[in-house]
Amino acid sequence: PVPPTKEGYNFAGWYKEENLTTAWNFATDTVPENGITLHAKWDIKKYTVTFNNHDGTEILTVTVEHGSNAIAPSNPTRIGYTFTGWDKDFTNVTSNITVTAQYSVNEYAITFSSNGGSTVASINANYGSLLTSLPQPTRTKYTFEGWYKDKELTRLWDLATDTVPVNGIELYAKWNISLELNNLTLSAGQLSPNFDSSILSYTANVGYGVTNITITPTLANDQATLTINGQNVLNDRATEPINLNVGSNVLTIEVTSVEGLTKTYTILINRAPSTNSGGYLPPPQSEPYPGETRVIPVLTGDQTQVDVEISRLIKDGKKVDAVSLDEKNLNQVIGQAIQSGQNYVKMMVTDLPNDPVQKVEVSIKKSFLKGLGDNNIELTIETENGEISIPTHTLTNNENKDILIEIEKVTDPTELGNTKNMISQLTSGGIPISTPLEIKTNYTGESKIALSLTNINFPSNPDELREFLNSLAVFIQHSDGEKKVEKGTIIYDSFGNPTGIAFVVNKFSIFTAIQIPENPDNNWDIRKAEYPVMPDKTWTISFSEPIDETSLHQNVYVEDQEGNRINVQINVTDASKLVVSPVTYYDPNKVYYLIINNLKSSFGKELSRPVKFEFEVANFSLSGQSKKTQVITDVHKQWIIKFNESLNELFITQDNVFIVDENGSKHEAVIQLSDNDTIIIQPIVPYDLSKAYYLFIQNIESTSGKRLNQNVWMKFFINEGEVVSKMLDISEENDFLKENVGDDELPNIDLIMELDN
Repeated sequence: PVPPTKEGYNFAGWYKEENLTTAWNFATDTVPENGITLHAKWDIKKYTVTFNNHDGTEILTVTVEHGSNAIAPSNPTRIGYTFTGWDKDFTNVTSNITVTAQYSVNEYAITFSSNGGSTVASINANYGSLLTSLPQPTRTKYTFEGWYKDKELTRLWDLATDTVPVNGIELYAKWNISLELNNLTLSAGQLSPNFDSSILSYTANVGYGVTNITITPTLANDQATLTINGQNVLNDRATEPINLNVGSNVLTIEVTSVEGLTKTYTILINRAPSTNSGGYLPPPQSEPYPGETRVIPVLTGDQTQVDVEISRLIKDGKKVDAVSLDEKNLNQVIGQAIQSGQNYVKMMVTDLPNDPVQKVEVSIKKSFLKGLGDNNIELTIETENGEISIPTHTLTNNENKDILIEIEKVTDPTELGNTKNMISQLTSGGIPISTPLEIKTNYTGESKIALSLTNINFPSNPDELREFLNSLAVFIQHSDGEKKVEKGTIIYDSFGNPTGIAFVVNKFSIFTAIQIPENPDNNWDIRKAEYPVMPDKTWTISFSEPIDETSLHQNVYVEDQEGNRINVQINVTDASKLVVSPVTYYDPNKVYYLIINNLKSSFGKELSRPVKFEFEVANFSLSGQSKKTQVITDVHKQWIIKFNESLNELFITQDNVFIVDENGSKHEAVIQLSDNDTIIIQPIVPYDLSKAYYLFIQNIESTSGKRLNQNVWMKFFINEGEVVSKMLDISEENDFLKENVGDDELPNIDLIMELDN
């Protein structure tokens, strides 16, 4: 007969007995004399119910019978979210189904510590969301500088990139002493426009009979200090009389905070000429005296220029030329540049005949910077001793602040003597051929410097000239103690005459053009690591031939900036690879040099040029307790650290628990306290397969006040393999990655930590 059907069951055949013991075989069984009643056998249908997390990863799969209910797994978790249930019903199951976890995003509080400012109410926002704006507190006599993520005020909250973390965050207000003036009055003449603390430039007109003037500046915050044309003045007090020349007189009022920040107001006072033709007029002065102005050109094309005012001042007994690029000349300079089809402007800070200046100060207002950057115009400042070219990307990156550039000749005999000795020692007999030039500025980023060579007597013979130019370089003394030599590039005028030596920098220092005598010992291959490294850095150098190990002694070493040799272990692997690792960790935030000199191959071939490789150690210490290095395969690895006591969540912060890569850059991660005694660290972006990482745990405290007896760190990698380099390329040695982790002993727990008194 046709097989029968029954909902939720599969037909399993006909049986001779009610207890379904013997199946009827249609091929062999025959109908008995009195007939027979056959009984249907039914097997209940079974289905799979798959429980998935929000991202599609499987949590659990169970098998249930038709019409039965599936039993769900324990509620899953998701950082920053609350589990709200499952998207489908899994009772009375009648088919295979997939059930997905549902979550609602958590809302966390952002609280504000105004650090002495007005009270700011907390706000709530969803986890992982951007904040479109932040409240602006106020504080009398102070200027609000933004909200920071740490009490030390080192990490500014960025509205464009920072998102709301787990458990919210407390933000801290940063304040600077107000650099504004509350008032500014003159003993004669009227300020135009009327004084407003947000307006920085003014003019005033006085008659010929006004030969001097006093100024009374009033500070918004009396903790700041005041100078007018470089001379200290008192707050809310009239200055000593300031002499006025016929014509333009520029008065520069500089407000300086205790942190060293400055704000500059300027007043251009025009004194009228005499109207009495029979009267006495003093003869024109060929050289300005302190406080008088002249004009210098800003070239905006081959035939166009804009004149700007420059003032000759006396500061600390030095002659200083001060010039400001601001709103007054912004439109004219940029307009002329665009009209002439040029993407650069050059300000020529020319000196006075027979009265050379010692220092040039260039103040550039942020509106001027923004105007240049928006129009893709590069700025060059040329002085008698050298020039600075600031590319548009550097201008754009600094357009949110006024910048100041100081260019000063070093004239102190002791400093000149020390510089000469350092040059001779570093270059084995090199000599300075220009006066050292010290450049200071408050902006950051790349710039091109060119030191003038116009006062040098060049050889007239072409071959001798070529040899002389090839021997030139630049000696750089950084303020952090670093000293180095850059080869630089010779620049020429339109007639083919050498006029300077140019080089690119990203920090400012003292620069000296030097001549290095021809000497094989100076033929160094000088290199520099592109990124900082961690204190345990191991270097591997590959050579094209097997290394003669007898030539290693005293020829391969590491030294610090003071020339002190560092204790390192040197090994040869695979015959042609040199491995250099520190016996004790390098000091954080310090520069070292790996030196390779007079090395030979086993075939007798010598290294063609000695190598001097500079590297900087990131500012992270590997002191404390180190855990076993781990190798992982999951680029989204979630670290779980179990403690023996409940933790005080106030100490579970990004400053106390964090991950950095091998270059000392923090890796974005969410830090979460779970079950009161477990820290979960979840990376926001995947790890880089080619890098090593370091997990740091420090300053953790329990709810009972116990602390970690020492800070803890652990190194981990995502993949194995040695980074192979080309000849003399510097790379990291990864052979020790073959160490096993041994997770079997502690399933799901990566580290167990004990808190001590």
